[in-house]
Amino acid sequence: MPFDEKVLRNELTPEQYDAAVAPEREVLALACAGSGKSRTPAYRIARLIALGHDPTGIVAFTFTEEAAESIKLRVASALGRCGLDPVLVGAMSIGTIHGWCRIVLGRLDARYRQYEVLDDMRFRMYVMSRYLELLKDITGLREAHPRGGFKAPYFETIKQLCEAYKLTNEELLNPAKIATLDPALSQVLGRLGELLERDHFIDFTTMIRHVVDALASGDDSVERALGNLRHLLVDEYQDVNPLQEQLIRLLHDRGSALFVVGDDDQAIYAWRGADVGNILTFRTRYPAAVEHTLSHNFRSTPAIVQTADVFAAAELGAARLVKNPTATPTSEPRDLARLWFDTRAEEAEWIADRIATLLGTAYLESDETTRGLTPADFAILMRSTRGDEQDGTQRHTAFTDALNARGITYTLEAGGGLFDRPQASALRQAFELIRASNPNRGQVRQLYDEQLIPVFPSTDFEQLAAVYSEWGRRIHQPIILGAARQRLYPQQLLQEMLAALGVLSETRAITPLTCGDAGSEPSFR
Repeated sequence: MPFDEKVLRNELTPEQYDAAVAPEREVLALACAGSGKSRTPAYRIARLIALGHDPTGIVAFTFTEEAAESIKLRVASALGRCGLDPVLVGAMSIGTIHGWCRIVLGRLDARYRQYEVLDDMRFRMYVMSRYLELLKDITGLREAHPRGGFKAPYFETIKQLCEAYKLTNEELLNPAKIATLDPALSQVLGRLGELLERDHFIDFTTMIRHVVDALASGDDSVERALGNLRHLLVDEYQDVNPLQEQLIRLLHDRGSALFVVGDDDQAIYAWRGADVGNILTFRTRYPAAVEHTLSHNFRSTPAIVQTADVFAAAELGAARLVKNPTATPTSEPRDLARLWFDTRAEEAEWIADRIATLLGTAYLESDETTRGLTPADFAILMRSTRGDEQDGTQRHTAFTDALNARGITYTLEAGGGLFDRPQASALRQAFELIRASNPNRGQVRQLYDEQLIPVFPSTDFEQLAAVYSEWGRRIHQPIILGAARQRLYPQQLLQEMLAALGVLSETRAITPLTCGDAGSEPSFR
């Protein structure tokens, strides 16, 4: 048995090993929660390298950059354990689908290397900055849909337009078909696409769509752009959308082996286009495929795993794949129950009493040492702590009152949204002060004493006064007919304000996004 096979036997469970060494060209690894779904493809990659496969021919798709970094570390570790050089991971393509498509697109057409990529937020900001250029088309769209989402306030219209643009790509919709069914929508989407091309911007969905179209065309240049692709691995396969699945299918049809990892029970992104049917019908679409189930959960107790499986089966029925997950029995204390209370106060009292009873209970650590349970060993999970009860109190109040009454220390996390936090409120007041006029020193001092110092104790008053003096003058400078309009970038004001509040330790240049003078094209770069 080759050395790498021995390592795999030692490092992987039998389930993981069978999936990692599966020789078929199409492999589905059904990975239950906590079953080592990242570990399995990492060792599969290491084994491919040990068998002599070219690392430049290996591509692994993840759904976030953080996941990509995690898998890279796992692959590097697996390579080292197999007696291979961990730096080989640098020759592979491990990252997001759109990140890989950007590289391929740059090989297909060098001009795309100069395009700036827009994430969802920056895409909306771009549309906002070009709203006047799109106004005629948007007006026509609103008239064609008097009761639709496009007949909405400004920001909602922007949101709906961005979603429609992305949807045409994610669902592989034919522009000609859209023009036939909805000429007004086709017109505004076409105009938006022209502006993006003109200004050298591109969003995630368009990058993938361009590569899919190029693959479907069979152009020879595509073969050169793809390079030596021989093995394609896809993480979180249950979350791919139709556009991403078409890319995966075309790459596989081109000759690359396909290894996908996912769990239909963890499909949570249907709201953004993910199609769980991709994993449910994998073996139907690929009749020669094999399926390996990673069913053992290493993170949770048997009670939690079994309860979650029963719940998923009851909710989804025939719309899920049976996996029969297991977990290692432990001696850890556990008590899974469903209780009903007439009021939140009664629930809070019961929970607080339960915690008080368990405090100090002997607990065996993994290193065989024994200690008593402390308040840090308990958590009360709520769907939300925001919102008022019927008596006007916050939802968490009953629980915090019950804990306080028993002298149990706690910390309250996620106690509200971003703009409910005192720092955000104080910053909002700081900007409000400059809205109507250039404030005087007394007004700035009052803001400093009452709003800023309590939440930003490092605020420098003199630096703050200088910021107000400079920006108050610039913002409220009288307009002179015929004179050039000055450029003001709100993010520069924000930077200087944060520096005065002691949030930024040094001044850094912030690239202006959307503001411009009245007589010129708004700048987005």
